[in-house]
Formats: sequence, C-alpha cells, structure tokens
Amino acid sequence: MRSRLGASAERGTAGVVSEAAAREKYGVVLRRAGRKWEVDAAATDKLRGSLVASRGPLPMFDRGPYFDELRKQGLVLHPEDWPDPDAGWMAVAVA
Repeated sequence: MRSRLGASAERGTAGVVSEAAAREKYGVVLRRAGRKWEVDAAATDKLRGSLVASRGPLPMFDRGPYFDELRKQGLVLHPEDWPDPDAGWMAVAVA
C-alpha cells in the first residue's frame, strides 16, 4: 500500500498500468488530466483506508494462494513437535 503515488500516475500515462489495475493492485485512484493521468490523492486515501479496514491484520509472511491451498489440504508438514512457524506473526505498520 505504500507505492509511490507519482509512479502509478507515470505508469498509467505510459500505458503500463490501467486505471483499473492501479486501483485494484496498488490502491491508487487515477484520473485523466488531458492526455496524462494524475493521482486523485483524496480518493486514493479514502480507498486505501477502506482496504486497510476491510482486510484486518496482515500475516508477517504471505506465501500466496498456492501455499494456502496446500495448507488447507494438509500437505504442509512440519517436523514432529514443531509449531507452525507462521502462527502468531503479524506485520505491523512502520512509520
């Protein structure tokens, strides 16, 4: 969520990232300014605030959906008597 906002606008203008992708992947709201894109800072702050509020705390390690599916199927194994190394570790915001 801490992507450099100007970079998102530059990528939008260059055609590297779409308006939808900027919103969905980076939490950045772009708006047209002539032939270029610019960041709508107020809308971006509002969007990011709602995303953070809706997702809850983040785990320290995000191993992705494939790993999560393996875990659900019981295919992630740890040595006997070892706790889950991911359990209890949560990311915290750094100022």
